[in-house]
Amino acid sequence: MPMTDEELIEQARRRQVNGHDDALDRWRLRVAARREERSMQRESKLDTNTNSEAWNAWFFDNLQSYLNECYTPVVKELAEEVGADTGRLRRDLHQLELTVARLEGELKGLREDRRSNNVVDVPRAVWKHNAA
Repeated sequence: MPMTDEELIEQARRRQVNGHDDALDRWRLRVAARREERSMQRESKLDTNTNSEAWNAWFFDNLQSYLNECYTPVVKELAEEVGADTGRLRRDLHQLELTVARLEGELKGLREDRRSNNVVDVPRAVWKHNAA
């Protein structure tokens, strides 16, 4: 009983793996590769829309699951840290605003004291250049 083409190609593959292939085996493998390539091209021309839609659906499903597994926990953690830092910075800023307001009030009070009429008059006789 003669061997089929598929059996001959499989036999050529086994010989090639073992390093015992000859010119006929290499020729059979080249023919099989060309035949497989042509059939794949034919199938892809017939089912271009179906293949691309299936591929897109698979890709985006896997992309979404990958992003959920890898990046969502990290982003959530970073958002919590930024929120905590923002709250701390707002409290610090509020404390600084209160300190500035208190210091401005003290400065204003010092200016008012200086401008008031609480100036002590020193008699001319007490001045240094008149003392003798």
